[in-house]
Amino acid sequence: MSAEVVDVKSEYSGSFHRSHINYDITYQYEVERKAYFGKLYNRSAPMGLGDRVRVKYDPDAPASSTDILSPSLHNLMIFLVAGTIFTAIGFFYVRCVGFDSQHPKKGSARGRGSSAAGGVCGFGRSQRKIQSKICVEFPSKIAYNFILKISL
Repeated sequence: MSAEVVDVKSEYSGSFHRSHINYDITYQYEVERKAYFGKLYNRSAPMGLGDRVRVKYDPDAPASSTDILSPSLHNLMIFLVAGTIFTAIGFFYVRCVGFDSQHPKKGSARGRGSSAAGGVCGFGRSQRKIQSKICVEFPSKIAYNFILKISL
C-alpha cells in the first residue's frame, strides 16, 4: 500500500569530524476511508511533503503499520553468525570449566583444579594461567571484538 508523507523533522547529531542528519518522517494512509498515521524514525535520506512511501498494515489493527515489507537477509546473516559464535564459545566454556568442575580427576580431594596432575581442562597447576587465557579470556575477546565490529 502507498502512504503519503505529511511531516518531516530533522535532527543533527554527531561530533566535529563525524556528523549526520537523521529524519523522522510521518506518513498518512487510508483504510476503509479512515485516515491513519505512522512514523519512520532515524532515516538518513530526506523525503519531501507529499512523497509516497510503501507500507503495510495489520488488517486486524489498521493503526499498526510498518515500512518493512520483507525480512532482511543482512540482519538474518548477522544473527546467524553471532548465534553460532556465542554457541561455540558456550560449548567451549562448558567443556573447559563446567565439565571438569563436575567430574573431579582421580585422587582429587576437592574437584576442580586441586589435583597436581590434572586441573581444569586437564591442565596441571603450572599451566592454569595458560588454561585461563585459552578457556576464558580468548573466547571473551573474540566475542567482544565481534560485537564491536557489527555494531559499527
